[in-house]
Amino acid sequence: MSAGIEQSGSCTHREVYERTIKKFADQAYRTLLITYKDMSLAEFNQIKAQHHNFEKDADRFVLEDDLTAIGLFGLQDPLRPTIVDSIKKCNHAGIQVIMCTGDNIDTAIAISKNAGIVTNEQINESEFTCMTGKVFRE
Repeated sequence: MSAGIEQSGSCTHREVYERTIKKFADQAYRTLLITYKDMSLAEFNQIKAQHHNFEKDADRFVLEDDLTAIGLFGLQDPLRPTIVDSIKKCNHAGIQVIMCTGDNIDTAIAISKNAGIVTNEQINESEFTCMTGKVFRE
């Protein structure tokens, strides 16, 4: 699914993108933002040299400044056909299924609901029903 991104009113482009990403995540879509930056190879090599040859992830973040966005896409990664039935069988057998993922939290919640791992009621019961890795580690 691609989004017709339009800036409306006083919203910034970033706010429009964030709203669209949230909308996609709530529908269990994985989101890809396609961007670019014009620079020569000489400029790239200079930036690379100034940032420890990009040895660490933090060194590469400098490349993410001043990007031009050209597209935002939501990709659906459908559940395997047997997953819902498998979750039901586990629940019936008294097995509590827990999903651990690196997805955006909103995408993870939507996928968990679609798979039958959690219900809206469970999500509303506790802030710990669905959480990011950062919250879990804390």
